Amino acid sequence: SRNRNRLCVLDFGGALGTSYIQNRQFLAHLDSLRWHIVEQPPVAAAGRRLFEDEHLRFFDSIEDATAAAAPDIVMLCGVVQYLPEPFELIAGIQALAPSLIVLDRVVVLEEAPTRLTVQTVPPRIYDASYPCWVFNRGAVVEAFADGYRILLHCPAHADEIVYLLDAKATYGGWLFERR
Repeated sequence: SRNRNRLCVLDFGGALGTSYIQNRQFLAHLDSLRWHIVEQPPVAAAGRRLFEDEHLRFFDSIEDATAAAAPDIVMLCGVVQYLPEPFELIAGIQALAPSLIVLDRVVVLEEAPTRLTVQTVPPRIYDASYPCWVFNRGAVVEAFADGYRILLHCPAHADEIVYLLDAKATYGGWLFERR
């Protein structure tokens, strides 16, 4: 509403629009709403085929999404820890100069340094493992320090602990506002 009742969301790793579906009732008053999801090409193609409408669109890349419209807010929810170069993505997102950046469901350590780990999916779900970054909380905050300030920090999945061989990590979330 602060932006002349217009909003463009870039939802990086937004799957098939779960966050959009969960929040669209709160955004119905807007004169203009664009929700752009950037996903892996097969997911984006399925989204275009099954769910795309006048507000919700799916893209294979950030470049394609931002060519369609500059984002007012960027959402990075449960995704940065699975990227090969997460801090490069964060710098690239900041270069887009959105007013707000939501960083949520990020695995963080209080004291230990950032590290690359292997996440093993419990066999009862399915048999798989993935490379996964576990970030030092200070390193996450520092990555935004030059251009953004913290509006909100809160635990995500407050009761969940990620057990590493030598440490315990938790999930965190932040709302950053451009200075």
